[in-house]
Amino acid sequence: MKFMKNFLLLGVVSTLADLLTYSALLALNIHYILAITVGYFVGFIVNFYGGRKFVFTKGSKFGSVTKEYLMVKLIVVAGLLFNLAIVYMLFEVLHILDAFWARIIAIGTVFVWNFVARKLWVYN
Repeated sequence: MKFMKNFLLLGVVSTLADLLTYSALLALNIHYILAITVGYFVGFIVNFYGGRKFVFTKGSKFGSVTKEYLMVKLIVVAGLLFNLAIVYMLFEVLHILDAFWARIIAIGTVFVWNFVARKLWVYN
């Protein structure tokens, strides 16, 4: 239970870093795809280092931090692609939501992917 609670708390912190970056870039009239990408990687940096320190404290299934980082980064890139696809569908194709609210939906969906993939493939 504590593990999941810590993961959720870290998710909130890294999501705030992501959303603040994303929102600031949108306010500067940066295209939403670039804003998502930059915000997502800011959140990734916060999440990766926070995750190693506060959540996945037993270490990874790999012998080196470099391999761990690369595997997490692969998962994150897949998550970024999911984010972009969800926002594109909701905003550009279906015209259901604006780019900000479509991104909120994408974040919630991709959160599940990030947790499951990291737990199964990276951490003990």
